[in-house]
Amino acid sequence: MQSKTNLYLILAAAVLLALPSAGCGDSTECGPGTVQKGEQCVADQTIGEQPGDELECGAGTVEQDGACVPDGAETACGPKTTLQDGQCVIAADACQAGENLDPNSGECVAAGGPECGQGTALDSGSGECVPTADVCDSGTVFDEASGLCLPDACQVGDVLLGGICVSPAQELAAQADVEEVENNDPAHGGQTNALTLKSIGERTVFTGKIDAPSDLSGDGEVDQDLDIFHFEAVAGQLLQLSVQSTGIPSPAFLVEGPNGFQRLSPQLGGADTARQILIPVDGTYTVTVMPAAYAAAIVSGSSVAGPYGGDDWGYVGTIEEIDAPTPVDVDANGGSLSGEYSTLGDNFFNLTGLSAGDDVTLQVETSQPSARGVLQIWADGAYIGSHQIAQGDTLQLLAPASGELQVVADWLTVEGLATAFEISAAVSSDTQGLGSIGADDAISSAPVDVPDGESVAYTFEVEAGQLIELKFANDTAFAPTQIRLTDMSGDHMVPAPDYGYAYENVPQGRYSYAYSAHGGSYRLEIRPGNSFDLENLVTTITTSTPVDLGEVASGDTVAHTQSDQLDAWASDFYLVSNTDAVVISGEIDGEASKQIGLYFLAEDNTTLANRGFQNGTLTFHETLLAPGTTLLKVTATNQAHAGYSLELNVDPAQQLEVEPNNGPLLANPFDISSALYGSVPGSLDDDYYTFTIPADMAADEVFSLIVDPLDSASASFRCTLSDQNGDLVGVNNPHALYNGCVTMATGLQASETYFLHIEATRQHPTSPLTYKLSAATDMGMLEAEPNNAAASATSFDLSELQAGTSIYGELPSDVDVDYFSFTLAADMNSGDIITLELEQFGPYTFQYGQIELLDAGENVVTSAPFYGQLQLENLLAGDYYLKLRRNAANPAYGMVYRIDAL
Repeated sequence: MQSKTNLYLILAAAVLLALPSAGCGDSTECGPGTVQKGEQCVADQTIGEQPGDELECGAGTVEQDGACVPDGAETACGPKTTLQDGQCVIAADACQAGENLDPNSGECVAAGGPECGQGTALDSGSGECVPTADVCDSGTVFDEASGLCLPDACQVGDVLLGGICVSPAQELAAQADVEEVENNDPAHGGQTNALTLKSIGERTVFTGKIDAPSDLSGDGEVDQDLDIFHFEAVAGQLLQLSVQSTGIPSPAFLVEGPNGFQRLSPQLGGADTARQILIPVDGTYTVTVMPAAYAAAIVSGSSVAGPYGGDDWGYVGTIEEIDAPTPVDVDANGGSLSGEYSTLGDNFFNLTGLSAGDDVTLQVETSQPSARGVLQIWADGAYIGSHQIAQGDTLQLLAPASGELQVVADWLTVEGLATAFEISAAVSSDTQGLGSIGADDAISSAPVDVPDGESVAYTFEVEAGQLIELKFANDTAFAPTQIRLTDMSGDHMVPAPDYGYAYENVPQGRYSYAYSAHGGSYRLEIRPGNSFDLENLVTTITTSTPVDLGEVASGDTVAHTQSDQLDAWASDFYLVSNTDAVVISGEIDGEASKQIGLYFLAEDNTTLANRGFQNGTLTFHETLLAPGTTLLKVTATNQAHAGYSLELNVDPAQQLEVEPNNGPLLANPFDISSALYGSVPGSLDDDYYTFTIPADMAADEVFSLIVDPLDSASASFRCTLSDQNGDLVGVNNPHALYNGCVTMATGLQASETYFLHIEATRQHPTSPLTYKLSAATDMGMLEAEPNNAAASATSFDLSELQAGTSIYGELPSDVDVDYFSFTLAADMNSGDIITLELEQFGPYTFQYGQIELLDAGENVVTSAPFYGQLQLENLLAGDYYLKLRRNAANPAYGMVYRIDAL
């Protein structure tokens, strides 16, 4: 069956080349007596009912059997193809003497005997001529005109796209079930259009147009129009989708779904494209229709091209469910899975001869680079995972308790006609099965020597909801182990998915952990680390049930005392669940002078937040938890804790960022009376927020917005505040700074709408990054930039400072200097002292520098470090300056300050 794919792709390419110049579409006019039907001019059924009716074909067509068909004058067919009814198909006489045509592949093969006669065709498997009714692969029928096996779903006048038969575009468009309604791109504030899957074999037709580029987000840049539809699907459904041009030069589509699922249409060029999709899990899926040139950038990972579009860039698409095939049995020990990626229906395989826990190795022997293969793994008919594959890759799978293991050779996209794959299967005889480990139980392996460069592997099963603890002992001093724990589909449990390495290094006396939310079979591979040999290696696997702290809600306080000892390098685990997003803070109180740490983990063992280590008591700040179940991991370092106490304070996450908000037109509303929590998911993120203030600000008030990252990450932030006209307001730091940013303003009005733009840049975004946005209004005055010289100093009234007002300012870089001026009306009395104190606030408060008092001639009268106090005494009447300057340390961090008189 695999050879059928090449035929599909050859025919599809031929059709794509022929379509622009053949048919009764844009290049052909139907004459009197005919009507247009898709790509053909057909006889008007009313001929003969009225006097004078006659059949007269228009330019580019000729009469044939009562219908106008393309004359093919402008169609050039490639090698081994011939023009038939205006389209290129493989010629039945394309083979040389002594060869026969394989009707399934369209290839010429050496004839084992005489050429096949009337009513028979070559069966390449046996080399014999067999009746044509028996020669074609499943899902195809023999076509006498071409000598080929064509899909049995094809009807007269259909177009073959990548092995899928569809009606001509114009005919389909007239039957549309759904016409796109703009705006249907959520990235620009729209809502996707709904598609409904019909019964098996019945297609849903949708139409739309890729509009000319325009500014959809309000950021001043033109955007690509993308048309996005959504549909509901269930695991195991096999769908086929097509998109044909009714004006767009070359369409493409991308299907996306839960857990990062992505499938792109073939990147072969032309006016039409199609493919099949196997749905892995229940959920909502989207179909994004786009220009092929835009999709090509997605495939290559390069900067997105375009934008493209036009008033006549129309398309018509179809989606339908088809019957899933019966998987082909392949011996799991020595069998081979082979075929062509692009015909998904031929690539369902059932691995036979397996028992519970069998360790199966799949070796990708061939995977042609024009196809991006994806191997879907199914156990007992349920999807358990998938992996992108390339030639040379090795996958380790485990058989479930039933021994029923299936794989599907799927594809992300194809970029050429060569899509062959071959995968060999083998069952390891070296893997040692440890059996099933019950809840809160343990098992140990027999001692084994593992020389450097070799490894040992074990399989075992655990119940759902169990924590897996791994510990290793061997007789070689200081010899560490390197380990990898994988589940049935080959996904990593240890190292965790976000770890970034293939193995985790475990020094002697330490532990490794993984949480098994759903239970199942696991494979543990162990090899020596640091070029040691492992002598008498004993592996101990312990299961335990994490302590369930229950469901929490806003306002709760959860306290737990652990009286059992927490061993050195060991960890305790807790479960906490919540139905609404909450913010958790609190502390862990361990033994004095001994380090204790805290991590928040997802159920798949990825890190949600690392709250670090402290001696004795660890106080941890706000951690945003999305609805669901979270693991808390309490960890000791090199010293055991006899016990500890844990306290969690639960607060509401009253406002959460809603993506997309990457432009002023998409800005999220922000209520300045409470904090808002946002995130930076990728390398670059633009977040816009809009707000109003309840009343006009008084002259002695300063408004501030603080963006405070809650997680450690290599990220920089730039914040700018503007009014509804786009004009900047207040003090905006022009630099991108680590540890968040602050913007301040005065004179804001209740009648205005304001916008905050947060530009975030991350390096290596492998871990979560959440930030907190908060607003405050305080009594004080704000520096007026520029004030980097005495001549442009911001003036203030010293008596108002003494009365309780404050000075606010910002030193965004180590070259910035701020000057403030004041006038002393009379000499200070002897013994009088005015103390000025500078306090840093915002997300970073550790800058160093000097605050100096200068006289009218800019001579230094006195000075103090930022962390000291500046004392004014024995001053004579006159003009004075305060000069603030940072040192060169920490140039990537900003500094925001407040000056008060004590």
